[in-house]
Amino acid sequence: MRKVSFIFILFVLCKSNLFAQEQLFKVLVNKGKNLVDDKPLYAGSKIHAGQTLYVVDGGYLALIYKNGKSMEIKTPGIFKVADLERQAIATSGTFSKKYAELVLNEITKPNDAITIDRKKNMKVTGSVERGTESGLVMITPKNSDLLSKEVKLIWLSNASCTEGYVVKLKDMFDEPLKNYETTDTFVTVNVEELGLKNPKSFIVTLEPKQAQNKSNAEGKLVKMLEGKRAEELEREFKLVQEEAGDESALSKIILASFCEQNKLYLEAINYFEQATSIEPAVEEYKFAYQNFLDRLGLYNVKK
Repeated sequence: MRKVSFIFILFVLCKSNLFAQEQLFKVLVNKGKNLVDDKPLYAGSKIHAGQTLYVVDGGYLALIYKNGKSMEIKTPGIFKVADLERQAIATSGTFSKKYAELVLNEITKPNDAITIDRKKNMKVTGSVERGTESGLVMITPKNSDLLSKEVKLIWLSNASCTEGYVVKLKDMFDEPLKNYETTDTFVTVNVEELGLKNPKSFIVTLEPKQAQNKSNAEGKLVKMLEGKRAEELEREFKLVQEEAGDESALSKIILASFCEQNKLYLEAINYFEQATSIEPAVEEYKFAYQNFLDRLGLYNVKK
């Protein structure tokens, strides 16, 4: 009888120990000298059941729960993992987990792997995106698909453009669609206002306002997605958006990853811009953004 009781107690103890060691979260981003129990946290750190997080003043943590749900911790304090699990367990993040993991792999990638990626990209694209003869640099690849009906086009400020900029849109038959004049470094395009005909694509050029008639700016092609492909991406995007959660930097980074994987490069740029604007002190997000731009051949764009 004693032997049976001893085996049962041993089984319970072993099971309890395994439960305590269960991995619940993974760290996507860590800013500051935050701790799990008494150990420092890094991108990729694993957090187990029964542990406690200590977030310092000015600290920031982006976490992925085992079911894919992501969350941020932006306030200093002591956080029981069990309490965080209760917040994360309510909803699944199956779709968003895939893209959060891609971001984590990017952030923790060594420099030599990044160099190899750049060389691969050069073989695919065949060239590096450069500025125009006027020195203007659009943060836009040569080709991009577009899912949304509204997109922001951005570029780097240029001191020589004393009168501002002109963004010109034309169709595939070289017919003008719309011009935007601005002194800002962006314009927001409502695609439905362009009256696009098949093929539903347009070409974008950026010129200095004071020399627009003399410029030979290179156009950037934007192709609107339609039909079954667009419907499928719309459905998946909405699922990822719901799972990624609120209007946080982390949710924007996850959406940017989704857009990149589906060649929605302009939309990815918009989400990266939003993420780095929401959390400007998180270097990992800037790092992920710059590596993304490098993959597009936009090496001369430094964030």
